[in-house]
Amino acid sequence: MKKIFTPFFLFAALTISKPDSLKAQVNVQDSLALVDFNNSTNVNWQTNTPVSTWFGITVTDNKVTAIDLSNFRDLAGSIPASFSNLSNLSDLNLFGANFGDSISPEIGNLTNLTRLCLSNCNLKGTIPSFLGNLVNLNFLDLSENHFKANVPSFLGNLINLTNLNLSLNDFWGNTSFLGNLTNLTSLNLGYNKFGGKIPPEFGNLVNLAYLDIDHNNLVGKIPPEFGNLIKLTYLNLSYNNLVGKIPLKLGKLINLEQLYLNNNQLTGSIPDGFQKNYFITLNLSDNQLSGNVIQLRPSWYRDGGYYSTELLLVNNKFTFAGMMYVQRYFKNSFYYGQANIPMHRNENILSVYTGGSDQLAYDTFKWYKNGELYQTKIADSTFTPTENGSYNVIVINSIAKQLRLHSDTINYVVADDLIASQINNENLLVSVYPNPAKTNATVSFNAEGRYTLTIIDLSGNILQTRTGVANKGANSIQLDVSNYASGMYLITIIDEKNRKQTLRLDKE
Repeated sequence: MKKIFTPFFLFAALTISKPDSLKAQVNVQDSLALVDFNNSTNVNWQTNTPVSTWFGITVTDNKVTAIDLSNFRDLAGSIPASFSNLSNLSDLNLFGANFGDSISPEIGNLTNLTRLCLSNCNLKGTIPSFLGNLVNLNFLDLSENHFKANVPSFLGNLINLTNLNLSLNDFWGNTSFLGNLTNLTSLNLGYNKFGGKIPPEFGNLVNLAYLDIDHNNLVGKIPPEFGNLIKLTYLNLSYNNLVGKIPLKLGKLINLEQLYLNNNQLTGSIPDGFQKNYFITLNLSDNQLSGNVIQLRPSWYRDGGYYSTELLLVNNKFTFAGMMYVQRYFKNSFYYGQANIPMHRNENILSVYTGGSDQLAYDTFKWYKNGELYQTKIADSTFTPTENGSYNVIVINSIAKQLRLHSDTINYVVADDLIASQINNENLLVSVYPNPAKTNATVSFNAEGRYTLTIIDLSGNILQTRTGVANKGANSIQLDVSNYASGMYLITIIDEKNRKQTLRLDKE
C-alpha cells in the first residue's frame, strides 16, 4: 500500500502554536491538495520539508502559484479531485506526464491559470469543452499528443492567448475562428491533417511573430492577407500542396527572418520585395519556381554580429539566371537539381535557354546523340544536327557549379529537313545585318506576295510578328531590337509559297 504523507510543517501548524519563523509556508487548502497529488502519483516529494522546497513548486504569499514537473521523468498516476482547490495556480506544466488518455476535468476548474502545458501526455480523442473555462490563459500547449478531431471552436473565445501550440497531433477541419485570437504572438499547427485552404482570417493575427502550419494537407494559394502580419519573424508553410505564386505582399514582411515554403507546388518567381529582408533562412526548395534570383540580401551586420542567409532553391525550375551571383555571395546556398529545360526547334536549328546573356560566356553545352557525347560548344546555345538521331544537351556553368541543366530529348531526321530546306529556301535568300546588332537590324530577302516574319527568343517566346506583301525581287524590313536583352534570337520568314528560312540574330 502506498504510504500517505502529510507535510511536517502543516501538521505542526495544525497542532501547536509556533513562532513566526515556523509558520506554515502554504495555506492549508493548497497543502492538502499537494499531499493528495503526491499520494496519487509517483512524484514522491519530500513531505517532511517545506512545500516551497518541493521539486517543481513555486510558492508566492503562502499560495501555490506554479507547478512545473516538465523535468520529472515518467510522471504517472492520476490527478485527485482536490487538485481543483489550487485556486491561485497560474502556471501548470505537466509535459510528458501520463495521467490517462484524456485531460483531467479538475484542470478545467483552475480558472486563474495563465499558462497550461500538457504536451506529450499521450492524450487522445477531443479537446474537452471545460478548457473553455480557462479564459485567462495566455499560453496553451497541447502538442505531441494523439488528438483526432476538429479543433473546437471555443478556443476562438480564449482571446487572452498569446501562444497556442497544437502541433504533432491529428487535428483537421476549420480553424478560421482562430483569427479571433488577435493577441497571439505564436501559433503552431504543424504536423496535423488540416486540409482545404489556409483561412484568410489568419491575416487578422497582426501580433504574430511565429506561424507554423507545416506538414499538413493544405491546398490553394497563400492568402495575400498574410501581408498584414508585419511582425512575423518566422513563417513555415512547408510540406503542403500550396499552388500559385508567392504573394507580392509577403515582400512587405520586412521583419521576416526565417521563411519555409519548401515542398509545395508554387510557381512564378521570387518576389522582388524579398530584397529588403534580412533572411537567416529562405527555403524555397521542391517547388516549380523559376526566374532570376539575384534580388536578395546575402549577408549583413546587425546588433554587433555578422549574419549570412541560408538560401535553399533545390528542385525547382531555375536556370543559370542569377546563379553565378548566388554562388559568389551566398556562402550557404544550395540550388542543384532543377527541372529539365525545354529543347526548341526552329527548322534545322535546335536551341535551349539557360538564363540569358549574363552567364552565357561561362556556359558549356554538351550535345548528345543517342546518349553519346556528340559535340561540345562554349557560349553558344544553338546547334544544327547533320545526322539523324535523338538529341539532348547538358549545360554546365564554370562558376555556378552545383547546377547541371538537362534538356528534353528531340528526335531529328536530317534527310527530311535538308529536302524541306532546299525547297523552302529556293530563291528566298534571307540575310540579317548588322549581326550582332545593338539597336536596329535589317532583314533582306527575295520574295513575292504575302510574307510573315517572327522573332523568338531561345525560350520559344514570340517577341515580334510582322506581316506584309513583298515586291518581286529584293525586299528589306527594319527591326527595332533596342529593348531586347543581350543574347541570341531566331528570325523566321515565311512567304505565300510556304517557303521558310530561319536565321540567328545576336543582340549586343
